[in-house]
Amino acid sequence: MTESSLRFIEENIIQVLLVEDNFDHAKLIQMFLERSNVQEFKLSITGNLKEAISLIREIKFDVILLDLSLPESNGLSTFYHLHAQVNGIPIVVLSGSDDELLAIEAVRGGAQDYLVKGHADHRAIIRSIRYALERKRSEIAIHQNEQKYRSLIENTIDLIALIDDSLVYTYANPSHTRTLGYGVKEIVGSNLSDYLHPEETDRVCAEFKECLQEENKTLSLEFRLCHQGGSWHIFQGLINTFRDSDGKIKAAMNAHEITQRVQSERELTMAYDATLEGWSRALEIRDKETQGHSKRVTDMTISLATAMGIPDDEIVHIRRGTLLHDIGKMGIPDSILQKPGDLSPEEWEIMKKHPVYAYEMLYPVAYLRPALDIPYSHHERWDGSGYPRGLKGEEIPIAARIFSVVDVYDALCSQRPYSTPWTPKEAEKYLLEHAGIHFDPDVVATFIEVFLDD
Repeated sequence: MTESSLRFIEENIIQVLLVEDNFDHAKLIQMFLERSNVQEFKLSITGNLKEAISLIREIKFDVILLDLSLPESNGLSTFYHLHAQVNGIPIVVLSGSDDELLAIEAVRGGAQDYLVKGHADHRAIIRSIRYALERKRSEIAIHQNEQKYRSLIENTIDLIALIDDSLVYTYANPSHTRTLGYGVKEIVGSNLSDYLHPEETDRVCAEFKECLQEENKTLSLEFRLCHQGGSWHIFQGLINTFRDSDGKIKAAMNAHEITQRVQSERELTMAYDATLEGWSRALEIRDKETQGHSKRVTDMTISLATAMGIPDDEIVHIRRGTLLHDIGKMGIPDSILQKPGDLSPEEWEIMKKHPVYAYEMLYPVAYLRPALDIPYSHHERWDGSGYPRGLKGEEIPIAARIFSVVDVYDALCSQRPYSTPWTPKEAEKYLLEHAGIHFDPDVVATFIEVFLDD
């Protein structure tokens, strides 16, 4: 669509070109326009197509009234010939009653309206002119908005795509080329699964297809796409489904690259975890624990948690909680923590505060808050006789129940200054005897199955 020089009718004279070879009809329309008391019109009249085209090049008309029957041209060809020359100026077709069907065809071909001569009074003509102008302005506004949004889509750094119910791309914006190296023509017609990381293909495709079962559904997911050069880029995608003009459901995808952010988060996480491991080793030295205790119980706890079906995203926090299981002992005086003999009742009460100290130290750190279950609750007992809260049974967080079995087993089987190590069979017997008293019986059973069964 080409934009014409349309002006606001409230502010300017409307320039009208009348292409009409019948003198009486032309004079009648001129009279109708001159009678208007709501709008001023400036009318130019010509009786042939060639002169009309010449006038259009000289004068900026707002609307054209076109008779379909001219000496040198007749019917729809008259309209199409002029329509191709007018640079978007709206055309109102004038027809006789016997060629009204032709006028309707002209409207379908791009005319803004039509009038049947002999049946239109001055109100109908003025109304038709105003309607043609407003309709044209609406078309131009829509076109401008389309251009604006297309420009935004084509220039955004995000990947914007349309994907059908077979996961085939039907549209991909130029950012695909800038970000992933593939040409747009190469992507359109290909399948989303061609670019997904093998570890994620089944999951992402399944979620996409489920979302595409109905319109107006929204899905947010993270996935990796392959660059043409072989590297993997991470995206956060927002998918919305809609029904297209053919009645088929499609997905509109807006995917923002988060590769750098994820890499930074991973590096920060590695730094945090390295710090936690350092704290764990420092605590081990201060508490005079057997060398390697923290690493052993961490590895065993993760294996046991995995065997019990704990999700991967929770395993991360269990690992951190295991490393920090005795962080609260930082608040216990050396005279108590390193005392070679038995603790007095008063000293024991102080020692029992270390889970609370752990809670107070870790809770303000949002990053470590999900890892609190083990430092805070690993001294709770299945029968409710533990501390610091006296939790019972499944009130005790599962992470703490898992760690408790591992921690006691490692303590029994390790060389300590004040005791000789037990054999695995002796430790197994102890765990079984205390299942349902100290330990969760299910955790004990799984522990034996994973670590002790031959």
